[in-house]
Amino acid sequence: MEKQKLEEFINYMSYVDKYEKQLTNLNDAWEQIKILGEITCPNLAKTILPSMTVTQKGFQELKEKLIENLVMESVNKLSLEMASKAQFVVDIVIRNLFERTADVGFLATDDDIRKFLKNENPTEEDKIFIIDRLTEYVKKYTVYEEIVVLDKDLNVKVHLDENNPIDHKKIQDKDFEELIVKSKDYVETFGKSQIQPDKDQSLLYTCKIIASNDPGDECIGYLCLCFRFEDEMEGIFKRIKKPNDPSVMLILDSKGKVIGSSDEVYVPLSTKINMNLEDEVQIIYFRGVEYLGRTTKTKGYQGYFGLGWHGHVMMPLASSFKQNGTATMDRIDKNVLQGVMDQSSSFSSGLFEIAKRASSINMSLRRVVWNGQVMSEDNEEGSQSEYVSLKSLLGQISKIGLKTSNLFEESIKNLYETVISSTLSDVQFIASLATDIMDRNLYERSNDCRWWALTSDFRRILSKDTVTDRDREVITNILEYINSLYTVYTNLFVYTKNGEIIAVSNPSEKELIGQKLDQEWVKHTLSLHHSQQYSVSKFEKTGLYENKHTYIYGASITDIENHKQVVGGIGIVFDSEPQFHEMLEDSLPNREGSFALFLDRKGFVISSTSEKYQVGEKFPIPHEFLSMSNGEGMSNIIVHEDVYYAVGGMTSSGYREYKNTNDYNNDVIALTFVRFGEENTKKRKQNGKKLIPVEKIRKISGEKSVEIATFVIQQKRYGIYADAVLEAISYEGIAEMPGAKEYIEGSVVFHGGVIQVIDLRHVFDLKAKGEKELNQIIVVSGQKGKFGFLVDDLDDVIEVPQTMLEEVSGYIAEDCGYVKKIVDLETTEGHSLMLVIDPDKVLEFAIEKDRHAVLA
Repeated sequence: MEKQKLEEFINYMSYVDKYEKQLTNLNDAWEQIKILGEITCPNLAKTILPSMTVTQKGFQELKEKLIENLVMESVNKLSLEMASKAQFVVDIVIRNLFERTADVGFLATDDDIRKFLKNENPTEEDKIFIIDRLTEYVKKYTVYEEIVVLDKDLNVKVHLDENNPIDHKKIQDKDFEELIVKSKDYVETFGKSQIQPDKDQSLLYTCKIIASNDPGDECIGYLCLCFRFEDEMEGIFKRIKKPNDPSVMLILDSKGKVIGSSDEVYVPLSTKINMNLEDEVQIIYFRGVEYLGRTTKTKGYQGYFGLGWHGHVMMPLASSFKQNGTATMDRIDKNVLQGVMDQSSSFSSGLFEIAKRASSINMSLRRVVWNGQVMSEDNEEGSQSEYVSLKSLLGQISKIGLKTSNLFEESIKNLYETVISSTLSDVQFIASLATDIMDRNLYERSNDCRWWALTSDFRRILSKDTVTDRDREVITNILEYINSLYTVYTNLFVYTKNGEIIAVSNPSEKELIGQKLDQEWVKHTLSLHHSQQYSVSKFEKTGLYENKHTYIYGASITDIENHKQVVGGIGIVFDSEPQFHEMLEDSLPNREGSFALFLDRKGFVISSTSEKYQVGEKFPIPHEFLSMSNGEGMSNIIVHEDVYYAVGGMTSSGYREYKNTNDYNNDVIALTFVRFGEENTKKRKQNGKKLIPVEKIRKISGEKSVEIATFVIQQKRYGIYADAVLEAISYEGIAEMPGAKEYIEGSVVFHGGVIQVIDLRHVFDLKAKGEKELNQIIVVSGQKGKFGFLVDDLDDVIEVPQTMLEEVSGYIAEDCGYVKKIVDLETTEGHSLMLVIDPDKVLEFAIEKDRHAVLA
């Protein structure tokens, strides 16, 4: 992101602006300390100020990087949320409209409508019959507000909406030219139309009505389905828009004109919007107000892309970056959250590098102070007064270092939480999308079975006392034709009131003919006496679906003369395996290790994008995800199979009347998993363990004392006489020494010479630390010259009365000859023993230990 854009966004991010000002103040404090050091202790300060200058430069660079990332991650989070909303809005509409293209094509082949159009002199009774039939259709497919049947000359023959003033009118709409002149099978149009003259915009699906199922037969009329577009968009916007959400969601046509708006007061219909199809949000000006805008193209569905519409979201810039998601973060177990942050390299390399650089700078600061503290009071470079001034200066550096460390820690934690909360918000939204897609899809299945059960030929044939082979052939042909249009089913079958299957749509399932069904869902279907009722089997294995799990939707078929008398039923076998899998895959984020599931209330798998979790098996998930109420969603971080995952869940809430009118109860929970990294309990435990500070050591006036430089290995404090220490240097620049002894970590340049570095962890039989670049090297002067000790961290330089130094005796002296003294330190939580080591003895011990290892 360009620097200019970053600066524009900072003005709207109060929390980032706060950090930037605090970091700037700390940088000013560094300058003041440098000036103070040069004035009060020029000789002694010159040994630490160069290191401090280098550290300050790193601090300044990291400050800029940190602010940049805070802005970028905040923008990325918002961009992701806006893109998700925009994508959801347009894709959910496109999926819905894809079903309409099948509807209009199938309804146009309805034999009752054909018979009506072929009748040159239909009676009023004929019109009432066809209107009743179309009314039954709209009762099932409630997404339509009007259906119009026209003859081949575009004269309106019948329609449903009594308030639509088109009775007996001839339609002269140019959109019909595509059907007539270009010989298209159907057209999808949006805008002003004579079909609904009182509306400003209509979404219409118009299809030729052919005299028979033979494509080459003559056109006898046209069928027009009028989609409830405004009603549909209102439901979608209501589904997405949360309370206090300042964003405006839009549907734009191919030219950027608003055709659907979640807030028509702010963004009215027909408004022209500058579309932003880039990968990031942009600042746009609309009616004198600054907004962030994000536009997305539809992904399409099964090759269908509709009329080229786009989803668009606008967010007022002034309220875009108000921090939220606190409730979600508070729900996460603190240990789990820390564990995820420890895995930052697996989900955000940028944040990981910032955290590492911050740790490096903090260590550099501590090294500056530590080196200053180990300077001898009788240092020849400076006077006693300079030494006192230096001590004071080091105290100020320590305070600023602590403030710097805390500020970096707080801001980096904020960064982590921004990334994590963004992911949590995204996975919950994706789960919401998955349940919405599923509910809408299964809504269509409930419609299909009920409508096909009203097929006149089915009712007529099953009303007879005897079903002939010719009757079976008629039903079979109809079922095969339906199944060719609706490929979400593996088979459609019709059975008698005794449960005997008489016809199937799938030729490979012919062995089912003659079989008698006695399942509970069949008995339920045959007990239904109303055309609006339907049945659904349990999601279970069935021989009707190759002994795999699926739903079978059914509706009763009633007598042609007496609609209250059940004469049979229709069953439609939903192809659940690929259909559910595709629903989950289409909404799954493109992140390695991600997967998604549909579960029932008991946690049994309905579908999974991962081969590890099979349909019908119980999936281990916290109960809170299974107990969500309908339409409720949540997200959290859980540990699953020793891996941290961001998990988003949503419980189905139905679509329109489906599952919302006591017609059918079957809750499904969608879960989306995004991998953060592997759980490392040991590392988390170590990170949570802090070194206990030493209390201020009480000294008696005139009592002799010795300065001890302390350091840390494996969370334990060790000491070394300060007069043996030359300086602490960073691990950076260390070189490996091929063929060197095992206790030798490598070599490093020190003041123009090369010295060897001994790994104290190896000497002490302790495990090596993973991140060696964050280690420190203590350079000491011994009888055999200069050499270095590799340690985890530096601690402090303390003055210890000689009376507190205890001699080492007995087996300790024999087994640990490198221990010079033992000090019983008083800490804030009690007493703690500290070993004071002898550098020369450590070297001898390492050499002897290596010799014994070789002999062994």
